[in-house]
Amino acid sequence: MSDEIGQNLTNKPSDDLRATARKNTREDKARSESQSVLNLAALNGVKKTVIQAALEKINANQSVFAEQLTEQNLKQFQRAAANLQEDFKRKKLLGGITAQLIISHSSRKDIKRAQDEIHTIQAVKFEKDGTIQFRTNASRKYGATHHIVSVQFLNFQAALNSGNLTNKMLDAYMKSPVKFDCSCGRHRYWYRYIATVGGFAYGRHETAFPKIRNPELTGMACKHVIRVMHTLARNPVALRGAIKTHIQRFQQNPNATAKTLTKKQADKAKIVAKKGNVIRRSFLQT
Repeated sequence: MSDEIGQNLTNKPSDDLRATARKNTREDKARSESQSVLNLAALNGVKKTVIQAALEKINANQSVFAEQLTEQNLKQFQRAAANLQEDFKRKKLLGGITAQLIISHSSRKDIKRAQDEIHTIQAVKFEKDGTIQFRTNASRKYGATHHIVSVQFLNFQAALNSGNLTNKMLDAYMKSPVKFDCSCGRHRYWYRYIATVGGFAYGRHETAFPKIRNPELTGMACKHVIRVMHTLARNPVALRGAIKTHIQRFQQNPNATAKTLTKKQADKAKIVAKKGNVIRRSFLQT
């Protein structure tokens, strides 16, 4: 593994943010118009004939390599979704989730990928609803050079009213509940549905059940999200300055507009993880 991996964020943040927004719009539109997506909520409590018609439509429009969906599959998917929601309720995760819990609920495969492939993050855009857009490097396996991870801090309003921003307060803020999203395909097709069920999806809420890629609804976050969350949970010192500036900007002027860093500012804000840095699912792991 090259020491240079993760240090290739060379574009202006504004260019990457615009390109990512256009890509997200295209892909979300295609997903919403697809005839092969399965919306479980739309099939709750309807007649059997409606269910059969929906399954026939999906089967006729999905890939020839995909298995034909049956009513038994549908029952399994509904059970998986219900179990997931019940699990979130029991753990009191509905509506927001901390960075550490995102890591703890992520798969070991995704954590390993974050550890080995995603080494660089930059906080590049700061919004008035408490959201920070983080840019990460990409593994380049599929041609991407970066991805955008959106993190909305749900205690932002409380922070605006807190007055003096001490290091202790800033560190606690970074470990408080958030909503999140990522521009990558793994989040879109594997995990956004899970985040939607939990009420901690930022931006677009996913209604399409991941029937092919993640029907058992396991894991929680892609490697890009995990790298950002690991920095928030385990290395908050690196982000204190950016977080403090974000809060102070809107303390001083509640009507301020979103702030996007210049390339020079983003280069200074770059956080690069050390090679061999281990991401653990729990603070208790040794």
